[in-house]
Amino acid sequence: MAAPALVELGVQPLAAHLFILYFGVIADLTPPVAVAAYAGAGISGD
Repeated sequence: MAAPALVELGVQPLAAHLFILYFGVIADLTPPVAVAAYAGAGISGD
């Protein structure tokens, strides 16, 4: 679990949890996986 580890390092709890939320949302858009790119290519037919 990343949030408790960040809190132990001195990050405020709200900031740690919002960072985890942001990372989870943006993970579909960025490499190396880029799940959104695969889904978009399937929809467009390319």
